[in-house]
Amino acid sequence: PKSEFVQKVIEFLEKNRFKIIEEKEHAKKEYNCISQLKTDLGPIDFLTLAKDKKSVSDSDLDFLLRQAQSIPLLALFIYTGNLNKKALEYEQKYYSLLKTKKITI
Repeated sequence: PKSEFVQKVIEFLEKNRFKIIEEKEHAKKEYNCISQLKTDLGPIDFLTLAKDKKSVSDSDLDFLLRQAQSIPLLALFIYTGNLNKKALEYEQKYYSLLKTKKITI
C-alpha cells in the first residue's frame, strides 16, 4: 500500500495535468516516477522524485538531475520542507533542466 505522502504526490500530479507514465519506486517518504505534462509545445516528460523531508540539499537535486540526464529527461523534484541555500543556488543554475515544487501535506 502507498503511504499518505505518496498518495498526496499522485493527487498533486494529477491535479496539475501530469500523467504518470511509469512508477519506478515508492517508500513511506519518497516517490519516484516518470511523469508527462501536456503543453502547447507537445508532451514533456520528467523524471519525478518526491521527498518528504524538512531540508532539501543541493546533493538531493544533483542526484535527481544526474539520473534524469542519463535517460535523458527533464527533472521534477517535489518536496515538503525547504530548499537550503546551496539547493536554491543549484535550482537557479539548472533552471532549464530541473524544476522544483513545494507541496503541503
